[in-house]
Amino acid sequence: MPVTSATNYVNYVPKADNVFQTEFMDRNLGATDAFPVVANPLTPTSAELAKIKASTGMHYQWGRKDPIPVFQFADDRASYSIYLVSVTASGTTVYTTLNAAAYNDLAGNYIVPYNTYTNAANANFATTDKVADKIAKVLSYSVKNPLVYMIPSTFATYNTVTPAYTNGTDWLANEPNLAPDRWGRGGKKSPFDPCPEGWRIPDLTGVAIASGQDFGLTPWYKKDKNAATSYSVINDYLGQRVRRSASASYTIGYIYNDSSYRVGNYPNSGSRGFRSVTGNQTATGTFNTINYQYPGVWTAALNTNYIGRPINILFDAASTANRMIAFQDNNDPYFGMSCRCARIKYDANGNEEGVIPRLPVTSLPIAKPAAILAAKEVQDVVKEDEVSFFPNPVKDELHIQARDNKDGYYYQVYNMLGQLVKSGKFENGKTDLSSLISGAYLLRINDSEEMVKIIKE
Repeated sequence: MPVTSATNYVNYVPKADNVFQTEFMDRNLGATDAFPVVANPLTPTSAELAKIKASTGMHYQWGRKDPIPVFQFADDRASYSIYLVSVTASGTTVYTTLNAAAYNDLAGNYIVPYNTYTNAANANFATTDKVADKIAKVLSYSVKNPLVYMIPSTFATYNTVTPAYTNGTDWLANEPNLAPDRWGRGGKKSPFDPCPEGWRIPDLTGVAIASGQDFGLTPWYKKDKNAATSYSVINDYLGQRVRRSASASYTIGYIYNDSSYRVGNYPNSGSRGFRSVTGNQTATGTFNTINYQYPGVWTAALNTNYIGRPINILFDAASTANRMIAFQDNNDPYFGMSCRCARIKYDANGNEEGVIPRLPVTSLPIAKPAAILAAKEVQDVVKEDEVSFFPNPVKDELHIQARDNKDGYYYQVYNMLGQLVKSGKFENGKTDLSSLISGAYLLRINDSEEMVKIIKE
């Protein structure tokens, strides 16, 4: 079985086009080699193909620690077997072979539906169980049965009025929106994170998204590209599509080696169980096959806790335009997809640093009277107050008023937990905050060390 190597990584130092700075593994989790920079994407050499063959890695269900074997190489999609090991009572090690045919047999022991793995013989659900007890039982089953692909018995109810608000269908429960932090949410690394020590699945923090909006939190962010929107791998993301040969039409991977957008290379490792959630597609026939049109790479984030659909980077390998979506949320948590690990960084106190920088927030002194200002000091304070915002509370558009009237004010909006929920630029002195839910927020302008409190109606 392929093993994880954390010795090599891609050091991303984005230029002005990107806002994300981190270090990622140079390969999919579970791969024994990295997808190479191919000299000629239409005719890889035998040495390059050997590296591509070893770059497939493993599939993971969202929020689950143990991998699912892909059983097919990335270069030619030839099948391979994995080896299982057991130890007898006398201490003898016994190896057995598990091949794709045995694993993908829907009547076999490895693709198990929800109603089966929660029955009395397995997780042993009871109708009187609390939700927390049900989650604990399923998690226990998943750990004890690491090779089982846990699939739904039924899908979450389809929202015919607003398909985008259809809930995701989970492997963990038959109701959506549970345990959103199972892969970690901005705090300590989760025990269910599959990455080795010192690494974790990249987290984007809790951000609701909508098509047509900026998505600067993703590691694959590119300036002026919008969330949940398809773009050309070649024209928009400066990448290259790699085929096995000029006569072979199918895609075996992607290279992003341009100096202005170097985000690593990705094999077409496919996905398992893929369907369009918002299109209400059925997944029948996809649980036991690999879908090579839509390979993807997970992040640790959900679109929103309410919707319960996770975020990933998704490729459309069958498209003649070779599209990719760098902030895709049309996913069910039970999907099997690839993972990349990000290196964990620590501050001077040994605390893990998240994707959001720690910012000082100004506050009034407590139980301490302020010194009385002289007339000259009052005038100086007024002069320094060069930027103001209105209306506050704000319902839709927030306006900025500045003495210099320059059109160069960028902003970041944080919730009261310190999580970045929106970022962008004031255009013509205003920006639209209608996508935010009602509540209190902190607004930061450019690289200011101070923040302003705003209320969203």
